[in-house]
Amino acid sequence: MERMFETGTYPPRQLLRLVSYSVLHLSFVHMLFVLVFLLALGKMVAESFAAWAVALLWVVSSVAGALAYTVLLSTDRALVGGYPAVYGLIGAFTFIMWTGLGAMGERRIRAFTLIAFLLGIQLAFGLLFGGGPDWVADLAGFAAGFLLSFVISPGGWGRVMAKLRQR
Repeated sequence: MERMFETGTYPPRQLLRLVSYSVLHLSFVHMLFVLVFLLALGKMVAESFAAWAVALLWVVSSVAGALAYTVLLSTDRALVGGYPAVYGLIGAFTFIMWTGLGAMGERRIRAFTLIAFLLGIQLAFGLLFGGGPDWVADLAGFAAGFLLSFVISPGGWGRVMAKLRQR
């Protein structure tokens, strides 16, 4: 990735790595946890979003995670696993909760409980057992999923355009 930035050339075969890393895993257990989160969160998000939107969330969150990992860190450790994309689905789920709580007049900050809990667990495991800087990619995937949800949620594009026209 750094070489592509330096040379200014972006071969499609190399750009595919921005998404393909999310289907490679370090172990069977690593893959199993990603699949469990994917199935659980994917189902919840797919109940509110169109199928193409869920697929787009996966791809954009994977790319955002890979770019953040490359740009913000200088490490020779490869990024592998579907966690940045899963965190993108967590971002979309947080968006669903955020809008639902807002519609009920509740405090919207409660929607961020899941991501705070998961990042807290990740921090604890990192401190206890050692961990890498993968959390940067996970957080970028979450942010991408949450922000993209404003546009791709049902009626989202219309709401965004209406807000822009008000300004």
